[in-house]
Amino acid sequence: MDLKDFMEIYRDNNSDNLPKMKHKYGAERLKQFLSGLKSSFYESINLIDAAGQQLVFLPEKVRPHADSFKLLHAQGPSVRTFGQKAMEDETAATFDIEGIDYNRESVRRIFAGYAPSNKMEQCIAGMKRGIEYIGDQRNTINEEHLFRLYKLAIWDSLKPEHKLLPNSFYRHDTVTVTDGTKALHTGLSHKKLPVSMKRLISYMQTGDKDELRKAAIIHFYLSYVHPYFDGNGRMARLMQMWYLIQRGYPGTMHVSLSKYIEATRRKYYRAFEQIEENAKISGVIDVTPFLKYMNENVYDQLPLEFPYRKSIEDYTDLVREGAVTEKERDLWQFVMSAYGSDEFSTKQLEKDFQNVAYATVRSFVMKFEDKGLLSRQSYGNRNKYRISVD
Repeated sequence: MDLKDFMEIYRDNNSDNLPKMKHKYGAERLKQFLSGLKSSFYESINLIDAAGQQLVFLPEKVRPHADSFKLLHAQGPSVRTFGQKAMEDETAATFDIEGIDYNRESVRRIFAGYAPSNKMEQCIAGMKRGIEYIGDQRNTINEEHLFRLYKLAIWDSLKPEHKLLPNSFYRHDTVTVTDGTKALHTGLSHKKLPVSMKRLISYMQTGDKDELRKAAIIHFYLSYVHPYFDGNGRMARLMQMWYLIQRGYPGTMHVSLSKYIEATRRKYYRAFEQIEENAKISGVIDVTPFLKYMNENVYDQLPLEFPYRKSIEDYTDLVREGAVTEKERDLWQFVMSAYGSDEFSTKQLEKDFQNVAYATVRSFVMKFEDKGLLSRQSYGNRNKYRISVD
């Protein structure tokens, strides 16, 4: 196939839909096109499919928006708190994606610190525990910690028949994903899980030149392997966040990635299906459709999530310059977590934060207002503050 013919297919808007390309260009031309991809364009991923072959993707077609990196990387090198509103949204959205019954008031109650009062709230409390676990950077990624995450986040929501055997990290039998009427995907053979999951853990323990892309690959692969009888989707989304947090993207804890997935749920599942359909023609698991989905529907939407992203970037600069004390860092992270873009008073912040003198709160607010990170609105003789928006 000459370069002109190859590029005609490569630049086709539907080039990642091989059944459609086969119909449009013919089986022989598509065969030659795939040969060109395999020899010169695909980049291998150090993860293996059911046949023992490495996964691949097309790097030129999957580059996240640069602002997404900045936003998720903001707030300094570590974080000890999550954005409560964002993680409430994350829990609600990940339940919606999987059709798990819950109510939003229970989500708010559990994240506010109340004990669960029923089975549904136990499931919510599990997600809260999982989010707290991955948010602590001391919980590094390894196989034992992955099992711990599963036990914390998912275990209370499982039916007895879906729980793992004693001393087992993964399922001990076959699992098939259905849409209620037909089989959509069969998880990797349970006999292959120990090797494949160790490989995934090793893959997660290293950085990458494009870590948002790698996080999406981790999300896909956990779903593809399906190492558990139930809870694989929630675990895949948690693991995407976990990897980013471990690689120094604490902003991940202040935005719900699953909120965007839930809003485009049909496209999300369609990306998985497309990869399976393409593999029947190409013979390889090319994850490009899923990476394109994540870029277009999640990562590229993040700049809209942060109306105060300049304040976050300015704060990061102050931390880098050593101009923020440890107490001021704690107060700033609390303001972002508890209030987001909502207003608050100095008295309210003193009460909500606890264990801090009013003078410390007032000094923090005045300093951060002077630096342009907080803005003030006067209501008669009362002042309220909020994070400055762009």
